[in-house]
Amino acid sequence: MMEVIKKRVQARLSPHRFAHVEGVAKTAVRLAAIHDVDEKRAELSAWLHDYYREDSRESLRRLAEEVGFLIEDQPTPLLHGPLMAARLSLDFGIDDLEVREAIATHTIGDETMGPVAQVLFVADLIEPGRTFASALPVRAVAERDLARAVAMTADATITHLLAAHLPIAKETVALRNRIWKRIDETT
Repeated sequence: MMEVIKKRVQARLSPHRFAHVEGVAKTAVRLAAIHDVDEKRAELSAWLHDYYREDSRESLRRLAEEVGFLIEDQPTPLLHGPLMAARLSLDFGIDDLEVREAIATHTIGDETMGPVAQVLFVADLIEPGRTFASALPVRAVAERDLARAVAMTADATITHLLAAHLPIAKETVALRNRIWKRIDETT
């Protein structure tokens, strides 16, 4: 089944985006193994997380209507994960709640994310093709402390959005605050 999914993803995405997804999948499997998280779910969510990333807003709107998913006023770059999660059963026959959660939250995070979602959230930032400076410190921590890597990924997301003068999702802020508070209470 995974080979069929990989081929469908490759057929749908540009070579650049496919290389990113492949890097995320490899990174997610490695992190899952290190942190005793379900590797198959981490890999599956990684392969599917950007399936709709290159679609236009109009295409996303049509796909959303088919499954009764409300787009509302969210920026287009934030729609691909939640939409794929909403279409997971229809498009791939997958009803796994952990995979759905990971795909839905991989861009902005969520303070209630489970382990598979946390792995994908971090892997999406630190896969080898990501060369921006904010990925480096997270890479250095991710293999030994998943919670700290999640918090640092949220920080990197917020920092990027601040620098670009873009809105920051309340879910990202809530995740960041919850994880850092938990880390601070245990150190």
